[in-house]
Amino acid sequence: MLKKLFLVALFFALSMAEEPAIKPDLKIGNNEIYVISLLEASVDPDLLVPENTSDEQLIEQTYSKDTDPRLYNVVLVKNPDFTMLIDTGLSSTTSKLKAELKKRGVKPDQITQVAVSHGHPDHIGGLGETGATFANATLLINKAEYEYWMKKGDDKTKKRLNMYKKRMLFYMNGENLVTKNSNIKPIFVPGHTPGMTIFNFNDEFYDIADMIYAFDVQIKRPEIAHIYDIDKKSAVAERKKILEVFKKNPDIKVMGTHFPYSEPEPLEVP
Repeated sequence: MLKKLFLVALFFALSMAEEPAIKPDLKIGNNEIYVISLLEASVDPDLLVPENTSDEQLIEQTYSKDTDPRLYNVVLVKNPDFTMLIDTGLSSTTSKLKAELKKRGVKPDQITQVAVSHGHPDHIGGLGETGATFANATLLINKAEYEYWMKKGDDKTKKRLNMYKKRMLFYMNGENLVTKNSNIKPIFVPGHTPGMTIFNFNDEFYDIADMIYAFDVQIKRPEIAHIYDIDKKSAVAERKKILEVFKKNPDIKVMGTHFPYSEPEPLEVP
């Protein structure tokens, strides 16, 4: 009887024990980098803007068959001096985000900075609906991006940004975030939105947010724009520029919000 009770107690204790924290995907300097995938969705080819008949054929051929889904990826950075989240996903994925943070040993109130690439709802939805999700975080954002959405955004967008208004800092292009030796630099790439920002980790890893939406098509034809690009010409120019960087530096690891995978790896740019 005592043995049976001991086994029951042991099983209960094991079931209540927390899972070990997930290991980082990358380590760069003092930064532990984790990619968190919040959702899978198909690429909508109707959101692409082909330039010519050849583009139309490429899009049709690519998406007439099964392709890997695009993911909604965000990036968590754990550093001895700060804990930063890059983008927050949709409002509908906030519970998933909190659960994934917990698996990586982080509670929402331990996030010290939230860096947003731009103001679309799949990037700032997790900031909060009725209250700030990250109660102790400073919001990092491009000034032009903030000002654009405060003028052009809907009420939800304005509310989400305003919840952090007293705890907000604007990026300085190319200067290290948070600390002087963080090795994380914001790079402004206007086009998709006026203040679109990507993140360079010591030239070893880039988080490029929405610079690529339809992975299988825009890698081959970066000239193909997206219907939600506010300035399509600039978005295309910036995409071509960054892909050229990766082509010349094939060891750089890359991640994007809508990539079909969530493990940072070099891009094979044609």
